[in-house]
Amino acid sequence: MESGISRRNALRLGAAVAAGTTAVSSAGVAAADSAAVSSGRVVDADSATPVAPGGGPGASEREWDTPASWQKPEPVDLLVYNGRLVTVDHRFSIEQAMAVRDGLIVAVGPDADLRKRFTGSQEIDLRGQTVLPGFNDAHSHARTFSHRSIGDLQSATSIKAMRDLLAAKTGELGKGKWITGSGYDETIFAEGRKPTRQDLDEGAPDNPVHLYRQGGHSSVANSLALKIAGIDKNTPDPKGGRIERDENGEATGVLVETAGDLVHQHVPSLGPEEEREGTVAGLKSYLRLGITSFTDAMGSVDTFKKWRAIYDELGADLPRASYYVTCTTDIPAGIKPFEGDDRLRAVALKVFADGGFTGPDARLTLPYKGMGDGAFHGHLNLTPDEFLQIFSRATDTGWPVGVHTAGDGAEGIVIDAFAKVLSERPHLDIRHHLMHLEVPLPDEYYDRMAQYGIGVVQQTNFLWSLEGLYDDYLWPVVRRNVAPAGRLIEHGVTLANSSDVIPSGPMTGLYTSVTRRGRSGKRYAYEEERLDLKDAIRAYTIAGAYQTHQEDVKGSLEAGKYADFIVLSHDIFRVHPDHLQGVRVNETYVGGKHVYSRPEKERPSTKGREATMPSGGREGGPEEFVLTGETF
Repeated sequence: MESGISRRNALRLGAAVAAGTTAVSSAGVAAADSAAVSSGRVVDADSATPVAPGGGPGASEREWDTPASWQKPEPVDLLVYNGRLVTVDHRFSIEQAMAVRDGLIVAVGPDADLRKRFTGSQEIDLRGQTVLPGFNDAHSHARTFSHRSIGDLQSATSIKAMRDLLAAKTGELGKGKWITGSGYDETIFAEGRKPTRQDLDEGAPDNPVHLYRQGGHSSVANSLALKIAGIDKNTPDPKGGRIERDENGEATGVLVETAGDLVHQHVPSLGPEEEREGTVAGLKSYLRLGITSFTDAMGSVDTFKKWRAIYDELGADLPRASYYVTCTTDIPAGIKPFEGDDRLRAVALKVFADGGFTGPDARLTLPYKGMGDGAFHGHLNLTPDEFLQIFSRATDTGWPVGVHTAGDGAEGIVIDAFAKVLSERPHLDIRHHLMHLEVPLPDEYYDRMAQYGIGVVQQTNFLWSLEGLYDDYLWPVVRRNVAPAGRLIEHGVTLANSSDVIPSGPMTGLYTSVTRRGRSGKRYAYEEERLDLKDAIRAYTIAGAYQTHQEDVKGSLEAGKYADFIVLSHDIFRVHPDHLQGVRVNETYVGGKHVYSRPEKERPSTKGREATMPSGGREGGPEEFVLTGETF
C-alpha cells in the first residue's frame, strides 16, 4: 500500500471522515450535506496544482452551482476569505474561504464561490495568511495560577537563578508563607545537578517551599517543608514513591512520584474565589498557543463539577475541554461516561501503570543506566491481573481507559491486558489507549495495537525537553528510537500528539515530530520515526478529536463541524522544518468567536528573507527564533 494512504488510514478516523462526509455527534448539531464538505477546486498542500473537486464517494453537484442561486446571498455570522485554509480533511485539501453560522462551519471553498453565495455580518480578508484547525492537545494538565506560585520557574537555567526567584517571592509574600511552583529542569542548569533542600534554604530560609520538576514526576522541598511533612532520616519510602537520600541517609529534598504527596498535602488550599480565578486564567492560557481543545489527563469528580460551573458561565471564551477521571482499581462514582456537552465532557478514566523519567521511575525491561548497582528497573503500580480487572470493569461500564505508560516494562503488560479484554468483546469501539509510550517496543506489539484499536497519545516534544534524561538513563540501543511515532502510524496505530505538563506549545510538537531533534540538535531515529508535516498536523488536530470520539464535530475545517480555527504568522508549509518553532499563532477562534489576538509587539516579523521572533514570549523552545532562507 502507498505510504501516504497507509498513514491516513492509520489514523482510523472512521467512515464519515474517510469519505469526506460530516456526520455529527451527540452534541445535537445537524449534519451538513456531504457534498458541501469539499467544494470547488482544491489545491494539494504540497503544490499549487488544482485537483478534482468533490467530497468523496457519492459526492453530487452543489445546489448553488446554478446562476439563480447567486441572486440572494445567504447571511452568515462570519466569512473569512483570501486565505490558505489547511482543512485537514481526508484529502488534506487547501481552500481559500470559509463561512460560519451559529458557531458551525457552513461551507469551505474557493473565494469566488463563497463570496457570491454568502454575506457575512463580519467579513475578514486574511490577506493570504495560513489557517489551520485549532490544535487539540490530547494530553495536558491545566494549570491553576496562584499567588504563592513562582510563575516563571521554567525560565531558570541555573540553581542560582532558582534561588533568586525564591528570594523575590519571599519578599512578595513575607516570611512563613508557602511557596510553590513547577517547571524547573535540572538538565539545563549550569551546575549540572539536581537542586537540594539546602539550595532552596538559601533562597527562602523562613518559608516552606515545594517545587515540582518539569514533567511532574518528581519535586524538591526545602528543610522547613520537610520538617512540616515529618520527613527525616527514618521516614520510609511511600508506596509508589521514593525519598532521595545522601550518603548519610538524610533526605536531599528530592521526592520522586508519590513521595511528593507527603509534602503537597500540607500546602494550604486556595480560597474558592482565588481557585476559580486561577483556574480560568490557566484555561485561557491555552488560547495563545492556538489550542482550541485539550484533554485534561488527570482529575477528580469534584474538580469536574467545579469546572462545570466555570464552563456554564464562561465556556464560550475558553478552549473546549475533555476530562479524564483518575482511578486505581475502582470505577469512580458520581460521573458517567461522556457526561457533559460540546464545551466540557468526561471522556475517559486515567490509570497509572508506572512512573516517568523525571523521577525516574518508569518501568523498564533493561535496567537504568548509571543508577546504583545497575539493578533498578523502575516500578509497576499494578499487577497484570489488576490491570485486567480494571480494564474489564471500565469497558463493561462504557468507559475508555487511558493508561500512563512511560517504560516498555509497563507498555507491554498494558497492551496485553487491553488485547485480552477487547478480544473477548469483538467489534467494540471503545478506544482504549496508552499515554506516552516513550520506549520503543517490538513490532508485534504495534500490530496487536492496530488489530484491537488501541491508540497512543504521545508527546514528541519530550525529545526536546527530556533529551538529557534519556541520555542519562537509557542505554543507546533503547535511546535511539525513543518516542516512536512513524512506525506506530505505519503499523496502523492511531497516534495523537500532545504536550503533557512540559511547558511547550504545539509548534514544538510539530518541530520534534518532523525533525526528530532534541534540544542539543541531535536527531533520534530520523528515518524510522519522523512524521511528515501532514501527519504531524493530523496528530495535533483530528487524531486527538478521534481519541475522544469527537472526530465528527472537530479536528478539521469541514462543513458541519465547529468553527474552531487559528491564523498563523507564517505559511507552515514554506517554513524550513528546523524553524517551525518560530511560527506563532496570531489569532484564535472557538465556535467562530474570536478569543485571542497576539499583541503586535509579540508577532514575528514577516518582511524580507529573515523573520525574527521578539524575545520575551515563552511558548516552548528558545526565546528567540530566526527563520532564514524563506520569503514570507
